[in-house]
Amino acid sequence: MQSSQLNKQAPLRESVLAIVGLLMLCFAGYNTFYKPKQAEVTTLKSQVTEIEAKIASTESLIKTLQQKNKIIEDTETTKASSDYRVQMLQRYQDPVFKSIGEFLQNLTQSDFKGNLSITTLKHDLPVSRKGYSDTKFTLSASGSFMSVVAFIQKIEAIPALITLDNVEIKLNPKDATEVTVLINGSFFLLENGNA
Repeated sequence: MQSSQLNKQAPLRESVLAIVGLLMLCFAGYNTFYKPKQAEVTTLKSQVTEIEAKIASTESLIKTLQQKNKIIEDTETTKASSDYRVQMLQRYQDPVFKSIGEFLQNLTQSDFKGNLSITTLKHDLPVSRKGYSDTKFTLSASGSFMSVVAFIQKIEAIPALITLDNVEIKLNPKDATEVTVLINGSFFLLENGNA
């Protein structure tokens, strides 16, 4: 071989060796600094799987608790409703009065009306509606103001589906210690007989 050929091949060989050296250096750097360690990856994957399982379990528990809370709220609402009328509408209680006649007869009892003198007591025919019927009634009475107030409070406390549509209280012009009350109301009866 001639010396001129050696000079040409040496730089090529050096270039190839330099390139191979740089590639090896890059590969070593990659394995040392950039390539994730297999044990760490496995540990992190298992931790992520555990966290996802805990999240799914927690979501399931939350749904179960929400369903139980709804059941408890519904039960408490039913129990907490001390209003007899609401319980009748929800079909939890039977009515005290099955007809307008029973209701109006109760109003005329001396233990109910007290010192009040009932002058007029009448009712219209029942009007059938979808799911219920209503009967309008009119009552007029006279007595002391406190007797009238007590009578109205007793009517409002009756465990029946009634409304007092209009209540007029007037002073008796002949006797200043007496008032006259005119009550227009409605008595409701559900289809199954609940009043």
